[in-house]
Amino acid sequence: MNAITVPLRRFLNEARLQRAAAQGQRTLVTYRGRPYFEVGPPEPPPTFIGRGRHLSTGQPTDGIIPAAGWQGLR
Repeated sequence: MNAITVPLRRFLNEARLQRAAAQGQRTLVTYRGRPYFEVGPPEPPPTFIGRGRHLSTGQPTDGIIPAAGWQGLR
């Protein structure tokens, strides 16, 4: 989809432009004829797959620290 260019005041006053940006329309907003910001679709949320693995071993963890791991924390 191609980007459209609109002035800041028009973008703020026209809800249809804001809805179009939320639905995936790239919109370049200008202020006094110069690019001010670009609006686009929201980024998808990050996935949780692969999180919760111990960094050094790459093995899944249940979050419980074994008793031997508490020695350095006391």
